[in-house]
Amino acid sequence: MKFIWCSIGTLFAFISLVVLLFPQDVLALTVPKDFRAAVILVRPTEQTHPTFSSASIQNNIDQTVAYYDTSSYAKVKFTTDTFDNGGSWYHISSSLPAGQSTCNPTNGDIINTYIQSIVSAADPDIDYSKYQGLVIIIDTPGNPCLGGSGVAGFGWSQFISSTEFSGRINISVSNGYTSPITHEFGHMIGLSHAHSLICDEGTFSGKCAPQEYGDPYSYMGMGNLELTAPERAQLGWIPPSEITTVLKDGDYTVGPIERSETPTKAIKVPQAIDPSTGTVTTWYYLEHREAIGLDANKNIYSSDSGITIHYFPYLDSDKPLYLAHSAYLLDMNPGDCANYCDMYNSALAVGKTYTDPTTGMTIAPTKKDGEIITIHIAFAKIQPCIRTIQTLTITPKNQQALPGQTKNYTLSVSNNNQGCPFQKYTLAFVKKVPKNWKVVVDAPLFNLRSGQKKKVTIHITSPKKGYPGGYYFQIKSLATNTSDKETIQFRYGLSK
Repeated sequence: MKFIWCSIGTLFAFISLVVLLFPQDVLALTVPKDFRAAVILVRPTEQTHPTFSSASIQNNIDQTVAYYDTSSYAKVKFTTDTFDNGGSWYHISSSLPAGQSTCNPTNGDIINTYIQSIVSAADPDIDYSKYQGLVIIIDTPGNPCLGGSGVAGFGWSQFISSTEFSGRINISVSNGYTSPITHEFGHMIGLSHAHSLICDEGTFSGKCAPQEYGDPYSYMGMGNLELTAPERAQLGWIPPSEITTVLKDGDYTVGPIERSETPTKAIKVPQAIDPSTGTVTTWYYLEHREAIGLDANKNIYSSDSGITIHYFPYLDSDKPLYLAHSAYLLDMNPGDCANYCDMYNSALAVGKTYTDPTTGMTIAPTKKDGEIITIHIAFAKIQPCIRTIQTLTITPKNQQALPGQTKNYTLSVSNNNQGCPFQKYTLAFVKKVPKNWKVVVDAPLFNLRSGQKKKVTIHITSPKKGYPGGYYFQIKSLATNTSDKETIQFRYGLSK
């Protein structure tokens, strides 16, 4: 069985453990129009009574159901039936299953054993054939075998139980909060985490690192607002007719994503195209929010004065569902603070412009009329790629030293291409370095944009018993996947 690990961290008084299941034949994120889930309340045998009342847990479930009813624009009706064994909750032993020597909550065999026990315990009271979802809530504060160590979730690509249940399973440890139940319910209907992307040279430039829960808007990230446009589009709750796909320059409008009557709830712009097939490989999703609906009386992080932009890579259709559909929120105002907190100011405000660093395309919210945002989108004129061999310079070209001394040389590599994508360069010495000499190149491999220059330090150390005289070194720069190469020579003079 394959499983993914999902950690909420220590945001709550007690940590939630969730197990989710996706049917193997799922090819798209689809949810039945009538989605019915059975809720089973469970406690460990070692606990004499539940920590929380059935009513308080039901209240959390009701809030979660209302959230997804609203997020689907009432296109899906979610209902639940709760089974609590007459108020005493069903109970299972949290001791280690047979054949397990350690209590590791990330062990799929352990979790699967608990699932089987729970399903069997409630089997006399539940007709599983009536349900598309199964929510199992376990009251296990501090129990490491059932989630007390901080693990929050697992997912299996298949599950076979004695009752032949074929729907989706979600397990959450009760902690008195609605948020983790809402988050894990999202996994149950097929959603992945709501990510963000943090880059070290701007919004979408340089080295970029995904932040697993980095989107502050969605419950599937670190937020408590309504689902994002990419999430609703994946679930089919925003149909293609309510998404404007932009393929040419112009002004486009988008309304608040919270209103079901909004005619255009998102704008989709191609970010990259596979030149061999002409297929769009990545998209930008643009959306706008207002403090209305479930977002009323909440901090929507200035998204009411502009738009948010998600980067959506389209992955192979044969990928597992939770890997093939993941959007990344981009920070339109980078540098406020490190990592997650930077995303709380990620909206692109009216009057500002975002420029794609690769294509030069621009996205600019120009005005706001009531709740409607107008966005001007312009695709950059295509510039031909003109390749020119790189230029090398080195300073100083000649140095004198005593035996055993280190001398530093600064090599400058200039990418003289015009209108071309990143070029990778490799530095290497033409001839073998003399015996007992030490040579260190700080950056032997690097990328440069067209017109960009990079300086690399070369450290040369002679042997302590070296022969005096002049030693010449040649270093070459190779442009990867081209025939372009350039060589430069420098001298290390060794005195007596």
